[in-house]
Amino acid sequence: MEGTAEFDSHTHLGNRVESFRPAMRNIVAGGIISLLLIFGGLALFGFLVVEAYLTGGNMPFWVKKGMSWFAVGLGSVLSIGITIGGGYLAWYVHWLLSHEVELYEDGFCFIVSSSNEQVRWNMIEEVCEIIFHEWPPILHAPASFLLPKFASSRFLVVVNDGKEFEFDGNSVKQIKRFGEILRARSIQDGIPWKTTEIHD
Repeated sequence: MEGTAEFDSHTHLGNRVESFRPAMRNIVAGGIISLLLIFGGLALFGFLVVEAYLTGGNMPFWVKKGMSWFAVGLGSVLSIGITIGGGYLAWYVHWLLSHEVELYEDGFCFIVSSSNEQVRWNMIEEVCEIIFHEWPPILHAPASFLLPKFASSRFLVVVNDGKEFEFDGNSVKQIKRFGEILRARSIQDGIPWKTTEIHD
């Protein structure tokens, strides 16, 4: 697949300048968390089923302590939500794993799994850079306020057919380098560049 995509892109978009993929640490971390969520949700649901079975269904609707139908219902909803969340995260990790963007002399190629979309520079209507200024996520107020905010960028490429391509630090490992090349091309080709800053 990659060889075919690269050949097609080379044919239509000129020589390849640089290729960008997601950070592997994000993929590994996301995979581990998704497995923990899925198995945790299933384990919780299994525990509730076993408890209900052992009581023979003889449970009050509500008690402050111990098993009840209210606890079983609430726990079931929670376990299903956790499992679905883990499944969605697993899907996103799979998407990241199959994701790549290649920059060429005359445009870029957006590759996901077995499909690829080619966009020429003259097809781009606008590039939106969104800069997020956030407190460090590992700390909570007021401790987080002792450290300076950090800035992260997300790029939204709007094509003339209305389609949008979004790139951030999760999907592109070297997002700063990617933004520099994108900015240089926008200046060279006169592509409108819009910058928005969001302060958390």
